[in-house]
Amino acid sequence: MTIAAQHVRAAINHLRGLDSRWRDIIRQVGPFAVRLERDPATWLTCHLHRTSLLELLAAAAGPAQPLSGTQLRFHAELQSAIDRGQIDLSLPPSPATWPIRTAELAQLLRRFDSRLLPNFLFFCWGHLDQWPAADPPLSGCVTQLWPPATATLRQASIDSGKPPQSDLAWPVDTWAPFRSVAAWYLTRWVQLNLPATSPVAASARVAHPTASTPAPPREADPSIGS
Repeated sequence: MTIAAQHVRAAINHLRGLDSRWRDIIRQVGPFAVRLERDPATWLTCHLHRTSLLELLAAAAGPAQPLSGTQLRFHAELQSAIDRGQIDLSLPPSPATWPIRTAELAQLLRRFDSRLLPNFLFFCWGHLDQWPAADPPLSGCVTQLWPPATATLRQASIDSGKPPQSDLAWPVDTWAPFRSVAAWYLTRWVQLNLPATSPVAASARVAHPTASTPAPPREADPSIGS
């Protein structure tokens, strides 16, 4: 199952309209290539302790790995909860029901010290506005490509005497309501720009054999509105 084409077009048009960095990133990465997972229970089990989109995309391009004892216990508990009707992983009929539908799953993931819920909502249910905040490679990519925002936020906190805001509050908030799409594009850009000797980069080339390593995006065009 694919995410609706009109939603993908809206997301890409929104990001392209923000600044020239996004136009370069989208051009370099190419078409949005995410299909909803057909077996959410298996997806959750296989990726239980992956902490970043970078790991998820690399794992998807590589060979299947044997499950650990922890993953097997998680899968057993998950399947038991599904059988008892406590967890339903099928796509909800309305986004309004998503918080209720994910409450039990979020609790189970916390018991297994997993931070997978935002990526589950994206890859299994097609939620386009999930930002995986606890994702070091993704956070590092944002601060690398948008450093003026980081400096501005820190200086504003010093000047106002208020507690510092998140360095990522801007520009990430401007990417809503398509922050999942933004996260995917940035992570693919990171993959393409990793050193050629990196195992993750090798996995990325297997998944995208025609991709070439691009130059970093240009600075933002000041004539484009924020």
